[in-house]
Amino acid sequence: MKFRRWTFSVFLALFLVFGRGDNLFGWARHNLLTQIILENPPEWVKDFGQVKVNKSTYEIGSLNPKFKLIYTIPDKSRYPSLPPGFVSYARNPDRKYGFQGAPVGATVSALQILVDFADEPDWDMDKDIETGSAVEFMGGSQGYRHMYYPAGTFHIPNPFLPQGKAPERAELFYEYAREAFSGGDYYWGFRFLARAIHYLEDLANPFHTVQLSTKFVMKEDFFQGTVQTAKNYHFAYEDYVAFLIVQTRRGGKSQAGLLKAMNRAPARKMENSRVAAQDLAGFSNREGAGLLDLSFDFFGEEFRSTQKRYLDAGKVKKLDQLPEKEKVLAITEKMLAEMSAVVRGFLEMAGKELVPGK
Repeated sequence: MKFRRWTFSVFLALFLVFGRGDNLFGWARHNLLTQIILENPPEWVKDFGQVKVNKSTYEIGSLNPKFKLIYTIPDKSRYPSLPPGFVSYARNPDRKYGFQGAPVGATVSALQILVDFADEPDWDMDKDIETGSAVEFMGGSQGYRHMYYPAGTFHIPNPFLPQGKAPERAELFYEYAREAFSGGDYYWGFRFLARAIHYLEDLANPFHTVQLSTKFVMKEDFFQGTVQTAKNYHFAYEDYVAFLIVQTRRGGKSQAGLLKAMNRAPARKMENSRVAAQDLAGFSNREGAGLLDLSFDFFGEEFRSTQKRYLDAGKVKKLDQLPEKEKVLAITEKMLAEMSAVVRGFLEMAGKELVPGK
């Protein structure tokens, strides 16, 4: 009976943690990760030249009807509620970033389109669409579309069956890119590829392929405590990786291994974007599952809270001294290297299939 009560409690915790509509992000800075991966881009992307920005003529019925297309940094007076992923990479309103973009009619490089819009699926595109029990256990509509628990792994409510739509979303936008390129619409061809890249990158984060660590369950505040604790550690990890990469690129204390992991990864040969996404999720689940427990130990008790906890520069500096750091970095480098290999392979495939004349 005790086992049954404990099992029910964990299942209920899973529902409470993932059954809320709050956004769940895969990585804090898709634009930055994509930029690093493509510092040595496929030749066809590098040589593509300038692309004219044009308005979308595509009807994509599977998007949040409140989602608004953005071409440049929005005027805040016109957009009083900017998408969370746009205004803050660390969930902390004091730390903002944004891309410059280019207005309709201007020209921009193909490479810049891929970088600028790698974050776009986090701009509320996938909120409030999907419904169902699996959706409720994966952070609502956005989580369901940005995560994927591979077949053969245990998760709720469909144990051992594949759960989540990230591979399908990658494939969807790859097919829209095909349509755009075939019609000579290169701007939207690259913007759709950027969206597909987003979902691929999400699947390299173990927090998007492993459902939960039992360490996140707070017995003394089972409901709200477990909910917020899981989010705190999830976001702390994403932000930690972003902090380290930004610091390194600014010439601070080097974590060059993270950059090398992305820069040096050879393209992964692939023939199908959905299968490649599923394979990446399997790798992330298999090789990175221990990261969730490790994150709990690494970031410390302060993130075990019913309140939102943000990672700041002072905390990052303290983490440098902890013994778990090398294990966290080792798993992260492995995830980033595989992510980079898949993104490079994805673009190599796109070059051959979608723009063979380039």
